Amino acid sequence: GGPSDDPAAGAALADAVGDAVVAAFGKAFRPAHVAFVAALPQTRSAKVVRRAVRARATGTDPGDLSTLEDPSVLDAIAPVELG
Repeated sequence: GGPSDDPAAGAALADAVGDAVVAAFGKAFRPAHVAFVAALPQTRSAKVVRRAVRARATGTDPGDLSTLEDPSVLDAIAPVELG
């Protein structure tokens, strides 16, 4: 099971991720939201397509996704409410 199987464990892990970011980069960089997914969109050469993650999370057009190994992994990334 992953963090989504136990909401309390997921929240604790999200807090730990936030704390690790603060420790490494400072309070200004604490993420407002931490999401857990089974996989990230990758090209056939295993490079993560950050543009696709950002677009899916913000609800914008990701552009050309023809290089993705498995475009269905984007379905697990939910848009995030900002602000």
